[in-house]
Amino acid sequence: MTDILLRSVLGIEFDRMPEAVRRMHSIKEAQDACGISRVTGGNNLVSSAIRHIAALPRPAQRAPIHIRFIKAQDGEEWDRHFGKSRFRTVMKQQGRFLNERLVGFPVTLVYRAKADHRGFCLQAVQVRFLAIPLPRLLCPTLAARAGEWRGRYRFSTVAGFWFCGRVISYSGYLDPPVVSAVEHPAVTIVYDGMCHLCSGSMAWTARRVDRLVRFVPVQSEEGAGALKAVGLDALNPTSFLVMENGRFLQKSTAVIAILHVVGGGWKMAAWLLGLLPTSVADKIYDWVAANRYRWFGRRESCFIARS
Repeated sequence: MTDILLRSVLGIEFDRMPEAVRRMHSIKEAQDACGISRVTGGNNLVSSAIRHIAALPRPAQRAPIHIRFIKAQDGEEWDRHFGKSRFRTVMKQQGRFLNERLVGFPVTLVYRAKADHRGFCLQAVQVRFLAIPLPRLLCPTLAARAGEWRGRYRFSTVAGFWFCGRVISYSGYLDPPVVSAVEHPAVTIVYDGMCHLCSGSMAWTARRVDRLVRFVPVQSEEGAGALKAVGLDALNPTSFLVMENGRFLQKSTAVIAILHVVGGGWKMAAWLLGLLPTSVADKIYDWVAANRYRWFGRRESCFIARS
């Protein structure tokens, strides 16, 4: 496997593509690209509902697009902004296929990739929901293509279902990418790394957020110090801690904050949880926290989530 994800998937075909395409996908650490896009979608209720639930971009005839590509440990994070809409995915290699996981919605797409002198194209060959492959009847038809137009990177993607027609299509162009510095994390989560429930929750969160979130176990010096600063016992923590924009959030408020960070359809879960009085939600949290070792077990070693 090379340092460039798309080259690892395409092999020698990568070098046959236009320069604008190769340059856009030769990601060393982090790079930004801007341009103009057009987003359209089906007008029926089913197509609109799917776009909303999956947090796909909203239709716009002409919208600025900004994409940040970030090289991750075993893949790439693509953070797309279509006007006011944000759409994030994580790309990884899966053998000779390309794997794309939506951030904030439990769907993963597996693509067959092909390239030639005009660019490359992706065709979905499998779709997974909650890691379970969907039957063909429920799989979307999805195709994407990238090429070069007047020295610029040109892209187009269309997706839909047989029962509702087109759900979304977007196309446009991007100017050459600009290398940028990786941003420092804006959110830090301090958690109990010995608790199976806590470590499982952090692993779930880490798979759905970008690099702007740090995960710090309370068993570390930094984690113990953070809990001590807000009056929590690091040896027997009664809550995990979310530090965001100078705020220290605990219990149900911290859970709501994490669901907002994950985004997508989980924002609805955060909204529903927020309907409960904080005192009631915190009592439920305290009940689960007090029994977490008895119900879910205790780890023999500290779990370290991906930061």
